[in-house]
Amino acid sequence: VCTPRALFRRLPPRTSFAGATLDELLHKIVQEEPPPLTPVAFELRPELEMVLRRGLSKQRSARYPSIASFARALEAACGREI
Repeated sequence: VCTPRALFRRLPPRTSFAGATLDELLHKIVQEEPPPLTPVAFELRPELEMVLRRGLSKQRSARYPSIASFARALEAACGREI
């Protein structure tokens, strides 16, 4: 399954969140938005980053309602069928 998280992990390696302790790291993962993708993946189209960010939203109601709607958004952002 091609989920927003799986796509995010396929980008160039880098630390999304950092913390001095495990508790601090987990707090950041749960509470903070992921850092922008374009500094590490400069060729990434802004439309694709928007799709990924929506899929990674901390608020369930802001995410795609289904994997099918996520796939359609990816297709639109990429300009081709997935």
